[in-house]
Amino acid sequence: MNSLQGPSLVRPKAPASNKDMMGVVGSQSRPDLLPPQSTARRPIFPAGEEISPLTRWARPQSRWIPFHYRETLTTAKIRRADESSALDYAAHQLHPDDIGRVRDLLTRGDTDGLLVMHHGRIVYEYLVEGVPAWQTHALNSGSKVFTGCVAAILADQGKLSWDKPLHDYAPQLKGTGYEGVMMQAALDMQSGIVLDPMAEFKALGQHPDQGSEPAIGVAGLTLSVKQGSGKAAYAPVCTDTDAVGMACEQVTGKSMPELISELIWVPIGAKEDADMTLDHFRTPIYNGGMCASLQDLGRFTNMLLNKGKVGNKQVVPAAYIEDSIVSTSCLREAMNGNFYNMPWPGAAFHNTFFLDPDRKATYNYGAFGNLLYVDHDASACCVLLSAWEKPNEQIQEWMSALQDLVKSL
Repeated sequence: MNSLQGPSLVRPKAPASNKDMMGVVGSQSRPDLLPPQSTARRPIFPAGEEISPLTRWARPQSRWIPFHYRETLTTAKIRRADESSALDYAAHQLHPDDIGRVRDLLTRGDTDGLLVMHHGRIVYEYLVEGVPAWQTHALNSGSKVFTGCVAAILADQGKLSWDKPLHDYAPQLKGTGYEGVMMQAALDMQSGIVLDPMAEFKALGQHPDQGSEPAIGVAGLTLSVKQGSGKAAYAPVCTDTDAVGMACEQVTGKSMPELISELIWVPIGAKEDADMTLDHFRTPIYNGGMCASLQDLGRFTNMLLNKGKVGNKQVVPAAYIEDSIVSTSCLREAMNGNFYNMPWPGAAFHNTFFLDPDRKATYNYGAFGNLLYVDHDASACCVLLSAWEKPNEQIQEWMSALQDLVKSL
């Protein structure tokens, strides 16, 4: 993979138009790469340091672990396609001098991967030196979009409905805070349920001050929440996505890793197996457990950009994607004042996507710098994989820089 310096200064001659470029599948091979000039290298296992649920969020462990969930946590395999779909390089590759503030952010050394695609082709790619292309990386809360897309496909098949309560599909939710909560409200994180932000870490046994408090797991936490206010306001409650995941599993009799493989990963032509982390009861972490390779996440975001299609194959219903990029005043009001509208003041949240108030653009964000960004107006998408020391320390800078970059393409 290329270093921070990026692709060759010797650029192939661009085709006459983007239409011409799109019409020749697989015609553009990967350009030559310049010698490495970045000081960033593949994170090395911190010798003499313990890797445990209680230490994984602190340096030096947190710099190493995002690429290594498969070795350090319990995970389930998400099987790849038998034959991967083409992922082509544009004739004109961006030089680091072309990417503006993004280059400066990359030099900080805590970015693990960046992929930028325009009109379905890679225009810039960076993977920290020494990391193989097949390596999976944690997406953290950016994983919610996969649960949402699975639910959308099942709804299109008639197995779920947005305007029915979750407990109709997952009977175990009766008598809990989710009884009566509609599927759409959970997808929009408007269940009204209030949850301590640290509750999930305690449920997974990962809180530094865990003490003797039992780790009740994903299901235990979701089934223990109390009835919410019923107010239509966004709140980042992890159990909203978990409840949707439980409903998907109940109506199909399949686990979420199986559903993602069957309904998304194989249809998009993923080249590598992905992983989903499980709690100690082997329940999927529906809201934050996805781990995948940089290029396969590129395949996924490009599918979203193409309104759910890969080639002539409709993977995710187009109507769901089209609905997910429409920011309404009600959605913006529901999110008003919440931390997560910080990168885009006036942002909204709908169907597991954050929505730009001014453009047809969405992002899915996972703590410590993991981002799937799709700009329909610019016909571009980006994947950012990172291991920031603090959960949200650079999100404003990165979002602004990536917005400027895709607008310039």
